[in-house]
This record gives sequence, C-alpha cells and structure tokens, in this order.
Amino acid sequence: MTRFRVVVNGDVEIRREWPWDRVSQVKDRLKELGFRWNGEYWSGKVYSVSLIRELKDLLELTSEETEKLMRSILVNSSGGVIGVEDPGSLGSIPSDCVLNEEGGLFIVSLSCLIRDFIKSDRNYIGDVSSFEEYVDKAVENIRQLLAGKAVIGDAELALRRAREFALANNKLRDLFMRRVEWWTAKLSLDSAELHFLSRELYEKLKDLTIPYYIVDKEGNLNKHDLRLIRKDDIIKDSDKVMIKFPIFLKDTVRELLAKSGYKVVDLPWSPRQIQIPKDEIKLLPFQERALDSWLRAGKKGTIVVPTGGGKTFIALKTLATVRVPTIILVITEELMNQWYERIMKYLGIRAGRLGGGYDDVREVTVAIYNSAVNRIAEISDKFDLVMFDECLPYDALVITDMGLIPIGEIVEKRLPVKVLTHKGRFMRITNYFKIPLIKRLVRITHEKGELVTTEDHLILTQDGWKPAIALKSGDALYFYGVQAQDLQKGTFNAPGSVGSLCDCPQSKATEIKIVETMNASQEEGENPANKGGDEGKGSKGVGIVTKINGETVEGGPEYGTWGLLSIDSTTKGKEYKTDCGAFFVPVRILNVEILTNTPRGISKEEEFVYDIEVEGDHSFVVNGIVVHNCHHVPADTFKEVAFKLRAPFRLALSATPKRSDNNEHLIYLSAGDIVYQADYRDMVEAKLVVPIRHFRIYVDLTPEERRSYERAGDNAIVLRNIASMASAKIDIAKEIVKTETNIGSKIIVFTQFIKQAEEVYKVLKDELGPIVTLITSRTSDRDSIFRAFARGTYRVIVTTTVLDEGVDVPDADVAVILSGTGSQRQMIQRVGRVVRASNGKVEARVYEIVTRNTIEEALSEGRHVKGEVLETECRRYLANEIKRLISHVIGSTQLFH
Repeated sequence: MTRFRVVVNGDVEIRREWPWDRVSQVKDRLKELGFRWNGEYWSGKVYSVSLIRELKDLLELTSEETEKLMRSILVNSSGGVIGVEDPGSLGSIPSDCVLNEEGGLFIVSLSCLIRDFIKSDRNYIGDVSSFEEYVDKAVENIRQLLAGKAVIGDAELALRRAREFALANNKLRDLFMRRVEWWTAKLSLDSAELHFLSRELYEKLKDLTIPYYIVDKEGNLNKHDLRLIRKDDIIKDSDKVMIKFPIFLKDTVRELLAKSGYKVVDLPWSPRQIQIPKDEIKLLPFQERALDSWLRAGKKGTIVVPTGGGKTFIALKTLATVRVPTIILVITEELMNQWYERIMKYLGIRAGRLGGGYDDVREVTVAIYNSAVNRIAEISDKFDLVMFDECLPYDALVITDMGLIPIGEIVEKRLPVKVLTHKGRFMRITNYFKIPLIKRLVRITHEKGELVTTEDHLILTQDGWKPAIALKSGDALYFYGVQAQDLQKGTFNAPGSVGSLCDCPQSKATEIKIVETMNASQEEGENPANKGGDEGKGSKGVGIVTKINGETVEGGPEYGTWGLLSIDSTTKGKEYKTDCGAFFVPVRILNVEILTNTPRGISKEEEFVYDIEVEGDHSFVVNGIVVHNCHHVPADTFKEVAFKLRAPFRLALSATPKRSDNNEHLIYLSAGDIVYQADYRDMVEAKLVVPIRHFRIYVDLTPEERRSYERAGDNAIVLRNIASMASAKIDIAKEIVKTETNIGSKIIVFTQFIKQAEEVYKVLKDELGPIVTLITSRTSDRDSIFRAFARGTYRVIVTTTVLDEGVDVPDADVAVILSGTGSQRQMIQRVGRVVRASNGKVEARVYEIVTRNTIEEALSEGRHVKGEVLETECRRYLANEIKRLISHVIGSTQLFH
C-alpha cells in the first residue's frame, strides 16, 4: 500500500493509503486539473462546485472532508460580493460589477448591482417615497435575481453589506434625488407637467382612442378611432412638457405615467361649495339607491333608469347633496327652460342659462350643447359637477322605390333601396350613418304635415338650401305631392300612400311655365358636398304644370301644380317641356320650434340620428320634404364640451345604455361606467308605471293578398308591406276597440301607413262615432286633439308613426298595434304611451295584430320588449278566437273594478 497525500486550497489536507495502481490513476487526473507535486504531496486550488464534486469521487472524500473543502472556496461575502460560475445566468449585468474570475468562478459585487439599479431603473423610481425604500427595492430585485442560481458565498450577508454601503454613499443618495426630480410628473385635474416625455409614454398616450362605428354601404360595421389626446395637446418648451387631457382620463393618465416609470405627484384640489336655499326633493327608495351608488363610486358614473323613473329628481337631489358649482347640459332651449324652472321650484336657485338668447353663467347653469361649445374656453373651469341630460333623435319616413320606410330602419338594416331626390329621380344610397345626437332638434310644421330634424340639417326652400334652425314661418319648402301621370286623374301619390314609387315609369309630355329660377349658389348653398352631379347642365326652375300630353290642366296655370325640376333655361316666364313625372309642391311653413318633449317610452334607443348619403344628387325626401345629406360630426361637438369641462364630478342620466352597434360609450364615456341600473319592477312598486298584459292575435292573408305576397319573392320591404296591410286586421281591431271602449278604456291604434290609418279610422268612426279621431303627419292641430283626449271627449286615437317621435301624448290604457317595423325602439315607444301610472290604473294592455305565415311573425318576435317592461301575461290567439280573448279581457278587468 502506498501513502498518498493531497492538499487542496492550501489548508484542506487529504490522506489515503491506496495500491500504487490507484495512486497512479489519481495523480494523472490531478495533473490535468492543475495540481502539482512539491516533493511531499500534491497541491492545487479549486473554486467551483463542479470540481469539488469531481474531487469527491476521485479522492473518495468523506462528508466531513467535502464540507471542509466547500468552506474553503466560500467567497468573503462580508465585502458585499458573491461568486457565480455563470454570470450570464444573472441576466445582463454591467461588466464592471464582475470583479474577478479564477478557475471558472466569477466574483460579482452586489454593491455595484445596487448602484446600477439606482442609476438605470425605470420600474420603481416612481413608486418609492425615500432613498431607503428605493435601496430596499434594489436589494429585493437582486434577491429575486439570485433565486435558484448556483451562488458561492453567503448571499444574504453580501446583500446586507451591500445595502449598508449604498445607504452610506451620499453620492448615490444625490443621484437618487436627481432622478426622482427628473421623473416626477405633476398631475392636476386635466393636465400633467413633466421634465421630459419618454417614447414609451408618448406611444401609450397616442393609443388612447374612442372606438366609433359607422355602417358603410356594404352593411359592414367599420371602426374609427377618435384620439383623446392629440398632438397639439402635448406642449413642449425648454424645460418641461405639458400634457392636456379630458378630465375623466385623469386616472388613466396617472396609470400610464406610473407604468412608464414616472413618479406621479397629485396637485391638491378641493371642491368649491355653494349654498342651496332649500331642498324639497324626496326620493323613492330605488332613486335613493341610485344616488348612493353614484356617491360611493366617487361622484362619477352613469345612472340608468327607465323613462318615467324620475331621472331629473335624482339629478336635482344630487346637486342638493354635493353642493358644488354645477352645469347641466341639454339639447334644446325648452329643456333648458324646463330645468331652470325645476331648479327654482325644488332648490330655490335662480340658475344661469346659456343659449336660446341667454348668456348668463352662474354657480348653477343650464346650457345648450352648442352654446356651451361657443363659450367653452370661458366656462371650462367654472364648475365642479357636470350632468349630461339624455337627448333625442327622430325616426322620419323616407320615400324610396319600395315605398315609405323609416330612415332608422333603412340605416339599421342597410336596406339596398333607392331614394327619391330633389331632381325627381330615384338614386342609390352610397353610405349609411348612425350618429350620436348632440345638436338640437327642430320641429318644422308646414301646410301638409311636419318634419323633425337636427338644427343644422339643410332643407330646400324657395331661397335655396337652408339649415333647419334658420327657417321661419312663411318660408316655402318643397313637398312631394304628385306625379305627372296622376294629375289628369286627380289622384295624388303622396307620402303615406302604399306601394312602390318609380322613376317616371309612365312619362308624360308635360309643359311647364317657369315662374322662378334659382342659380347654382342658391340651389347648392355653401356646402361643397352639394356640388357635382349635373354641373354645367342648367339651373333649377320652379314651374306651374300647364299641359300634360297636350291637354290643359283643369283650372289653368293659376291653379296648376307647382314643381321643382331641372331646366335648361333661366328665363322666367318661358314655357318648358319635360317628360319626367315627379313634382314637388311648394308648401308654406306654419311654425318652427325647438323640440320640447321627449318620447314617453319606457326605454330610449334615441341618442342617435340617422342619415344617408345619396349618389349624385346628395338629397332625399323625408316626411315628404326635400332635405340634404347631413355631413355634421356630432362626436366633435361632444368632445368640445364634455372633454374640455374641468368638472371632476360627473353624472350621466340614461334610459338604455346598451346599443346594438357598440356606440354606447360615445355618450357615457366622460361620466363613467354604470353605477346603478333600476329595474322596471322598482318603478312598478313605486307606482310610477303599471305592468302590461300582451296579446298577439294572428290573422290570415286573403287569397289575393297571398298571391301578391308570393309574387314578391325575397324583397323584405314588399313582403312586410303586404303582410302589414292585411285586410283581416281591420275587423279584429274594430272588435278590440269596441270592447275596450265599453269598459271605459282610452285607446291608441298604431299603424305604419297613412292609408291603413285612414281605413281603420273610417271603420271605427262609423262604429263608435265622434269619440274616434285621427292623427297623421297631415294633422296640424294635435294639441287640441290631445287635450280632448285627456278630457275624454276623444277615447280613441288612430295614428301612424308620427306619435313614435318626441311628442307628449296624454295617458292611454290600451295600445293596438296594427303594423310596424321590427324595431324594439319603435315598440318601446308605442308601449310607453300606455304604461304610465294614474289614479286607479293597475295595468295596461297591448294588442298586437300579426299576419301569420308571413315575415311579420319574425318582425313581431324581433320587436318584443319583454325585457324592458313587466309583462304579467303574454298570450297568443287566432283570429277565430277573438271572442274568447274578449271574454278573457272583460272577465279579468272586472276584478279591478
């Protein structure tokens, strides 16, 4: 046996007695590892754990010898250093933090790593409040870096010593203070002040957009982005950067600043207090819950309450509770005055008014949107609370080649119809728009009916195109009232007539005497979108039809039909011949008013206006009146007001927050998410509305109607019109109305078409006498009819879509739906006429007469509003079961009397 001696790292001695062959093998491997023979023993150094593991096997080390050898390679961690075999495992560390390398072991300074963290970190610099906290962040970051790594030395001891060195280093402390100042962002209500703008933050700000959806001519829902912070909202000068943003984005901007490494300092702000002379508002339980939810949400958010749920009283109580300067934004002058009166009555405050001839800004102010836009720079910082009152659109009938169709239906369904233009021809629709309504609505009453439109919508007058708001009593509009082929017959194909209109299918050689001419500037107005189409082809003439096919029109020129048409002469008095059959009759305006009342539906889908773009002529005929494409961008108006007001407290009042086209956020974004949504049952329990019983009665087409229906193919509009006009509906409606009037009910009969309304009116008038009345777009004195209906002089109103608009209709008990669209919005408006509670009223009844085995069954299902009202009963009956239905209604209503 041979004695064999090895000394490792100078002080770990290993003795063995092995056979020579074994000693020979071991010494050869030791030579390869760098060990040397000094005449007495083999000596050498190892610094890696892997080499120690090899020596353990090579020298057959005991546990005690292995432990002693491991202790011999421990790095002196009291100097804040550790050893690692692979520095790459620590990520990308500065090269100057690696102090030395020997035998595959790298000595790393943790003090250096802390210093590098303080110099370059961007993730934590904005979160800490002191140098000590920041050093602790660095230590924790390094500790996580070392977790699970092969480390030589006492890592915790090294971290403690490195921390002590860092805290004692004043230069490092000064560096921290300079970096904190450089990365500090001072955040106010609607702006942030920085020393510099990082690329990361700029990209994040650029990505802050509102999605806005527009329906294109192919029917696709296209997303457009409206930037919330534009380039000109970022202002740079020599030593700072100012970022301006809408006040409701403050929390978002704070989060982006922090994620980009900035230290955010909120500048102090406190609300201004005002005096409330009195508070005479008592809320119902669900209204109190709504207000409490808004307060708990930080005085921000949207409250959703069905129409009739007292949103105005919730808003007034909110003002009385927070007692801060407040602006209420409304869409019409009448609404402004209504708010003014209620604020005075219930709170004793004489509010300021902005718009409608008023320029009076006070601590509490009611403002019309457009007037607020004009004064936004002056009023932006005067209020601490802003309330957004809900606004209304219209649903007007457009003359198409497939009949009269509501413009909302044309847009929602992207119907591929052609529309009648001011040039007497049917043109293709090239684009569809559903746009959030911000501008005011104007009701124009004329000799043949009325039109409700936005204030800036251009209307064709005797003086050319004019915005609706600029019209006045006595102005002449152009109303589609006749086609030339009908003049000799004495018939009129007027709006409301059922059936297709066509582009001069039976042209007549028509002689016109030109009595007025309009030059291009008059006819086209100032909107460049109007120009084109027929440029250079003459001007427009207003003429009197004198002859058709050589025959003089009865009554002579002074009694002839007027018309607007393209002509090749601008000479007044010249006779002109045309073979086109469509004419527009001048009608005088009787009254122009800002729309006052809101629809009395139980829900609103009305924060939008509908518009279409028409090929070539850029016009269409709505409710019989020639109007122009509307090219306004309401989102910009909304941005100018809601985005620039600096009021941090925000309340939006809504009836229906959800929209099928994803645009609901455009109205409510600036106020906050929904914080409370009332249930219809809450309103029933509060005795604001009543539940309804819903009966569907199914009738059949006659054989002749069925043949017409089958010949219509897949044209949905023609199919709907035929089904809606089924003659069997009239007798069913008569039986229902007779029964309901006998038990003392007030009834509204709804139709989609004037012809159908006139037909059912005649039948009911013959049956029931003077208690029946008719309201269509041609009815001028509605107010007197409504008053008589409220008194009970009239007990039955037969109407068309005209009462679907924003008019205030007295309470009724029963709705009979003869025809309509598939729109839930329309159905909600109609049902809303009968659900309001009144003394002794315990329910409302809705009868829907549907033509079975037709498209109308699907339309009926599509418009069913069971989620928007409380239906205590919903039953279906066939036409031959009408007596059973009547017995059921009479028997059940006797329980209430």
